[in-house]
Amino acid sequence: MVLGKLFVPDVAHKTPKIKELSKELFETFQNEMGDIICKPLRDNYRTEENKCKVVILKAAVILDKIVTRELNN
Repeated sequence: MVLGKLFVPDVAHKTPKIKELSKELFETFQNEMGDIICKPLRDNYRTEENKCKVVILKAAVILDKIVTRELNN
């Protein structure tokens, strides 16, 4: 949703860049965390104390890097 709001002027399917950025986000997340599916992520990273905080923070860091790079280009 963040990528769409920032980089889609009108209609997403008419904006090829959004597909590239979304793909980058998912591929980077999968490479760094080992999966994009909730169950394996929960099994590997969730703790009773922090819940899924590690997973959420990793996604936010990756997203922030992409957004920062694109806004500075």
